[in-house]
Amino acid sequence: MYAKLEQKVVLGGLSESTLTNYGRCIAQISLHFNLVAIELEEEQINGYLFNLAKNDQPSKSYFKHTVYGLRLLFRIYDREDKAIRLPSLKRDAPLPVVLSMKECRQLFKSGKMLKHRILLCLIYSAGLRQKEVRNLQQRDVDFDRMQIHIRKTKYRKERYVPLSPLMAKD
Repeated sequence: MYAKLEQKVVLGGLSESTLTNYGRCIAQISLHFNLVAIELEEEQINGYLFNLAKNDQPSKSYFKHTVYGLRLLFRIYDREDKAIRLPSLKRDAPLPVVLSMKECRQLFKSGKMLKHRILLCLIYSAGLRQKEVRNLQQRDVDFDRMQIHIRKTKYRKERYVPLSPLMAKD
C-alpha cells in the first residue's frame, strides 16, 4: 500500500515530505483501529477525524495531512465513494503583519549599504516572496511605469506590481 502511495506522490510531483506526512497519518489511523486504512468504515474514519478536530491534537496540519492522505489513498484504490465523503477543509486566513511607519523606517535604514536598503524597501513595499526576490533582475524594475515585473512562480502567476513611491528615482 505504501509503495502505491509513494508511486502516486512521486508521479504527481509532490514532495518527499508530503509522502512522509501522508504515510505517517495513514499508519497512525491504521494502528489506532488495528486495521488497514482502506478497510476502515466511514463511521470509524469520521469518529477518528472528529476526535482530531475536537481535541486539536496533535495539530491542524496533522488533521489536514490525515484527510488528504486518506483521500489520496482511497483514490489510488478506486474507492471514490469514501474519498468524496471526507470533510473539506477551510483555510485559515491570518492577517498579515503590517509594520508601523516607525518600524518601516527602522527596517529600511537597517541595511549597511544603499543597495541593501533599496532591496529591503522593494521587498516590503511590493510584498515579494523569497523566490520572487531571488529571480528578480534589474530589467524587471521599470521606473518609467513605476512597476515591477514578477516572473511566474509555483504559487503565483506572472504579474506586474506597482512600484512604491518610496522607490521613485530622484
